[in-house]
Amino acid sequence: SQARRGFESAKEQFPSAAAVPGLGDDAFAMANQLNVLHGTIYLNITGDFDLETSRTLAQSALQRLR
Repeated sequence: SQARRGFESAKEQFPSAAAVPGLGDDAFAMANQLNVLHGTIYLNITGDFDLETSRTLAQSALQRLR
């Protein structure tokens, strides 16, 4: 899917990004950015947030998008 291609492309650009287990099908974080792939949805949370806040925002968004 286009979402998966975009997610994988971003992941390849930042090989040192930290995996974020338990969120979507795959997720990684770097600096102020959380990237989540869930089915055909590619979600990017960017802002001045800590990881837990970004995770909460992503979970809320994914619930609303289902």
